[in-house]
Amino acid sequence: MRRIARNSLFFVFLAGCASPVNYERPPVELPQAPYLLAGLLRARLLGVFTVADASGPEADSGEMMRYLAEAIWYPTALVPDEWLRWQAVDERSAIAVLTDGGQEVAVKFFFDDEGLVSHFEAERFRIEKGRCRKVPWRAYCSGYTVRGGFRVPREARVAWRLPEGELEYFRGRIENIEYDP
Repeated sequence: MRRIARNSLFFVFLAGCASPVNYERPPVELPQAPYLLAGLLRARLLGVFTVADASGPEADSGEMMRYLAEAIWYPTALVPDEWLRWQAVDERSAIAVLTDGGQEVAVKFFFDDEGLVSHFEAERFRIEKGRCRKVPWRAYCSGYTVRGGFRVPREARVAWRLPEGELEYFRGRIENIEYDP
């Protein structure tokens, strides 16, 4: 469930998945303030055993990128404002730059023939052996449908681009989206 307003953000991340991993994110309310996102990730196996727990500047950066990635489902969040600007690369790609409390992240978006996002990528922090390091990260969007007057992708998958190949860690399909008037 997400609750989005133009000048503030409140969301609760609830997800069911086929694997026994349960991802939890705390509710975050961010009215007009210099700090847009504070990163925190907890992943629990069977809802009991913690398998990931991250916070701090690297997690903040990751949450800012996740915000940009998930904004494809609430497109008005991608309109430029005091936190977000766009830089054209060419006719098929652009970089979204999100600034928060002195920290800045950039995600490169790629567009298909219809101008819809086909995929996006960035160098994102990944926890490996208890340490954070930047790794190429890519998300793919497909199956566009109209919801609430917006064309949004119905399906997405996300992967780390490792030297040995892509490691997909999320694949999902949107069943329903409700936008507040």
